[in-house]
Amino acid sequence: MLTVQAKKFDTISPSGTVALFCTQEQIDNNAFIPQQLSDVFAIINTKTFKAKPNTYFFAALKDRPAILLVGLGSQKDITPETLRNAASVVVTACLDKSISEIHIVVPDINSTADSARCIAEGVYLANYAFNRYKTQKEEKSPLLQKAILLCNQPQQLSPILKEVDIVCSNTLLCRDLVNETTENANPVTIAKLAKKITAQSKIKCTVYSKKEIEKMKMGLLLAVSRGSMYPPQLIVIRYTGAPSKKESIALVGKGITFDTGGINLKPSGHIETMRTDMAGAAACIYAINAIAQMKLPVNVYAVIPLAENMISHTAYKPGDVFTAYNGKTVEIGNTD
Repeated sequence: MLTVQAKKFDTISPSGTVALFCTQEQIDNNAFIPQQLSDVFAIINTKTFKAKPNTYFFAALKDRPAILLVGLGSQKDITPETLRNAASVVVTACLDKSISEIHIVVPDINSTADSARCIAEGVYLANYAFNRYKTQKEEKSPLLQKAILLCNQPQQLSPILKEVDIVCSNTLLCRDLVNETTENANPVTIAKLAKKITAQSKIKCTVYSKKEIEKMKMGLLLAVSRGSMYPPQLIVIRYTGAPSKKESIALVGKGITFDTGGINLKPSGHIETMRTDMAGAAACIYAINAIAQMKLPVNVYAVIPLAENMISHTAYKPGDVFTAYNGKTVEIGNTD
């Protein structure tokens, strides 16, 4: 599990590794070197490094911290996404060099707080692997274990890093669900997971069964699920963070847990990853979970229909006509 924290930039252990971000202009003028590392850079030749985006320079030194330079490109082209991508390069370099702990100097671009947020997000989101079903388990995780952001006023970053931790942790859990097998991520299991995740204050989760969906006359959702062994489910999640406000935010997440295309079968090259057709549903579940954990003063609804589009003797067919929830009849031209 990755830990990201902030610390005052003073001394670094000789066995540690320090990452710095630099622009092409700073490389040309040696303007990126902090005073705390001046003696280290006195013996490093960085002239060959061009500081292009998504590139890095690594120098391992004896009795001094190792140095990792990550390019940002030209100063005028830097955006928040530039910093996130650069932070992901830091993680890539750490994985390449088997580094489990990294110190990162936070650049003062726009503001230290904004830069720290982008860097923390980039580190969290790049430090991910889905290895749940690998036969041979690794004794030691190859992922980064700790990232320490170095700045002058680390106490100001604490609330920012707490928020980033909540958002990114839920994002990674969302990825896990999307990467799951259909045996463990089908309409029934995802509905149970949603109930479990939302079992906290201010979140109400209602799961409607096939019988209830039939009563609501949601003919198209029922049609898509006809060929599957798993019954359709409809999840409605409500988070009330601002009871006095009338306004609400609505999220709708597509939850087709596997889409074969039905009778109009998808060809090879297109069908293999169709378990990810429920990514919208996963995003809604974990977005509301993050919103609740941050106790945001908003009202949010999520509506998540879940079904599996499979082929069988009961599957719906082109030419079939069904009545949608809004009362309109729909003729199926293509089951995909």
